[in-house]
Amino acid sequence: MTAAGKKQHVLVCGGGYAGVEAAHKLARTGKVDVTLCDPKDYFELNFITPRALVDRDVAEKHLCYKFEEMNNIGAFVQAKVVELTDQNATLSNGNTIAFDYAIISSGSSYADTSFKGTVPSAEERVKEVVAKCEEIQNAKSVVVAGGHYVGCEMAAELSEVASKPKVTIVQSHCALMDASPAKTQAYVKNFMEKRDVKVLLDHRMDVDDAGVHSHNGKALDPQPDVVFWATGFKTNNDYVRKGLGDEVMNDKNAVMVDEFLRVKGHPKIFALGDANDVDEYKLAYLAYQHGDLTCRNILKLVVNPDASLTAWKPYGGFPMFYLTLGKKKGVMVCNQKTHIGWVPTAVIGMMSKAKMTQKELDVHPSKESMTH
Repeated sequence: MTAAGKKQHVLVCGGGYAGVEAAHKLARTGKVDVTLCDPKDYFELNFITPRALVDRDVAEKHLCYKFEEMNNIGAFVQAKVVELTDQNATLSNGNTIAFDYAIISSGSSYADTSFKGTVPSAEERVKEVVAKCEEIQNAKSVVVAGGHYVGCEMAAELSEVASKPKVTIVQSHCALMDASPAKTQAYVKNFMEKRDVKVLLDHRMDVDDAGVHSHNGKALDPQPDVVFWATGFKTNNDYVRKGLGDEVMNDKNAVMVDEFLRVKGHPKIFALGDANDVDEYKLAYLAYQHGDLTCRNILKLVVNPDASLTAWKPYGGFPMFYLTLGKKKGVMVCNQKTHIGWVPTAVIGMMSKAKMTQKELDVHPSKESMTH
């Protein structure tokens, strides 16, 4: 509370994993007022998008959750933040929102919007994914460009499609999942080849003005009916640079933060998840933890502006990631050690993770299909 008894206001810029977690945890305490801004009207569970792209039921029932139907996330404003200063945010609708604390959680964008929606409504997003699902069912040849996290999960899902299109994964590096341990790389490549997924390593995908797809200058034969570009993401941080200046941004357009995830030089603004420059994989479970830590630190500051804050340890202090490969296979890497055989699908499966996320954020699948 301020001296006048008014609650302090926290503005959350972006409704991805970190933003929704922070908004949810802050709002349910009742100790601060929370406003969540996002240009879309939905939260997308995008780690299940590869499954949704091959399974219409998953797309319609589990992919998108409207912010207005969520419990305890504060006030929701459907608008994009176009400029952020130390005390105010200017929105795409022309309005300005004043705040005491702000959270930059605007995430990232893929070149291929199949993997992360940009359309404004949940209904549009689900229709978009269902249309792609139908396109895949009718395809004879599908190519995935990019052999890291998203590309490998997408190729694995495609390998289980009932219509059995020819699947090719093209990777510009010498291995799939090239930043992971050698055992992980070998397991993923072996998985693909056992599923008849053609693996092209040290190849680069291109498409010319006539729409002809090639790898290392040679035209693909046959030409693919569907192509997924899983070649990385870019941060959605231009509004931060505009308001706070170049000095808070690194050369990858990520916001530079201190050990408490505060923007350097701006102690009342935090940057989470894909938006910040923390050296770790940008994964959903880490974004949750960013949101949770930031909630606790903001609540400390509300009570005492000089409070000691809790620092973030990269990977939450325990380096780990898990990669799902279809419905029944996967890899877990802990402290650079690869675990395969004992890892249960119940832990790493996409739908299991979806259920855990729904419980954590107190969101629930729609009872009716969003395509109707």
